[in-house]
Amino acid sequence: MSTSYRENKIQEPKLSSDNPIPILFDTSLIHNSSTLLSEAYWSNPQNKLFGKPIIQWTESNFSYVEFRLNKEMDADLESTRSFYVKRNLKTKPEDDSVYQARARDIHIFIENIPKFKYWIQQANVKIKEQKDLQQQNLLIENQKKAEKEKEIANSEIKRKHIAQSEMNRANTIKIFSFLSVVAILAIFIWNKFICKRCSRCKSLNFVIYNITELERFKGYIKVQEKNSR
Repeated sequence: MSTSYRENKIQEPKLSSDNPIPILFDTSLIHNSSTLLSEAYWSNPQNKLFGKPIIQWTESNFSYVEFRLNKEMDADLESTRSFYVKRNLKTKPEDDSVYQARARDIHIFIENIPKFKYWIQQANVKIKEQKDLQQQNLLIENQKKAEKEKEIANSEIKRKHIAQSEMNRANTIKIFSFLSVVAILAIFIWNKFICKRCSRCKSLNFVIYNITELERFKGYIKVQEKNSR
């Protein structure tokens, strides 16, 4: 059995003002809940003991709980002794079955505190690994998303480039067609109204009478030949 906290004059561990353990501390949880000794309990991030999440328990929290349990056990022994004195019982108060059962629960809890700490540590390691994996998966997902967006952007640029090329091609064809029409029209006008015009009288309706004029226009225009007698 542990030495009395009074004999060791142990000072009560100080916890922060926002720590719920001093307010919600209840030894009945130690006596009535066997699950407190299981690894599953101390590894579950959802569980709370005395108002504080299990995985957030620190060395000072355990020290405070151990101090309170020892204090409760000593108070329980004093109460049992007082009960025995009042009833003039000859047996030792330490041998009282109720006291022994309650003290045993407390001793078992205190003896398992190193296990509790280890299980909390392992749980926090797993939680950290899960968070790291989630962050890694999120990073991979964001990279895939960025690559997909980049691919979509490149496809859009390529589509616009193809559309612009098609438009330029269509405009080139239009310009070429327009220039072809203009060239044909110019050739027609040149051939019809300029090339076939008489160089002397500028008339389009003329008759060639001498050999000089015939030779001049031969091969270029259709002439109407008249032979003088």
